[in-house]
Amino acid sequence: MVRHPLYCEEAPHHFKFPDWPEFRDDPMGQTADPNLNLLFRWDWRPEDDRLFLYWVLQRKGVVVSAEMHCDRSFKDEVYAYLSERLGTLHAVWAPLV
Repeated sequence: MVRHPLYCEEAPHHFKFPDWPEFRDDPMGQTADPNLNLLFRWDWRPEDDRLFLYWVLQRKGVVVSAEMHCDRSFKDEVYAYLSERLGTLHAVWAPLV
């Protein structure tokens, strides 16, 4: 878990999913191109098992967020999803790193 010094506000385009499997199986979770939909932040709140994801749709300059119930039983699957998107974020910043 990461504790950020600031919270990220719910985006104007905010989607709620009942749980991780619903998100994972939704087109938003499956086909969202990591290059077009840049995941820039995630918050996983252990106190209520809520996962929040935040993207910027780079070509449109639109911020999108999603939230869902996600208990620790999905940890490996969620981390795999986040790790893949971290690769895209690293590629964006690679010239400066």
